[in-house]
Amino acid sequence: MRLLLVDNLAAHYWPDRAQRPPLTGGAGTLCGAPPLTLARVHAAAAAMLPALARRHRLAVLATRYAPVAPGEGPDGRPRLAPRDMLPAAWHGVFGGRLVLQTPPAGSAEEREGLAAGGTPVSAQWQGPGPPSPITPCRVCEAGLMLRAAAY
Repeated sequence: MRLLLVDNLAAHYWPDRAQRPPLTGGAGTLCGAPPLTLARVHAAAAAMLPALARRHRLAVLATRYAPVAPGEGPDGRPRLAPRDMLPAAWHGVFGGRLVLQTPPAGSAEEREGLAAGGTPVSAQWQGPGPPSPITPCRVCEAGLMLRAAAY
């Protein structure tokens, strides 16, 4: 399997180019291309990524930061509710998401997780259909591991 990892999806743009004026041709005429803006760069990347994945048979994993709060889904089941912070062009590009939430800093859960050799997180897969249960995990060098109930 081939994997394309896009680390921090929201940070992949060229802010310096969005600030530049359009290039000019020989006698001071515009080249015809509209100036780059953050919205245009995101729209182009969101349109290109699915085609690239199909053409090269890639699984795509993208990361991004989003504030997460515990909530409730439409069916009344517990749900981790991330606040979407991406431009609209990205909505619908991916088929699901793994939402991770860390415990409050200094909490007993954080101290126990760190003592067990990892960073404690609550994890939930959200895709088509109802979300999976919220699962206690820890992030360590070996990856994302289920936490033992005893700790």
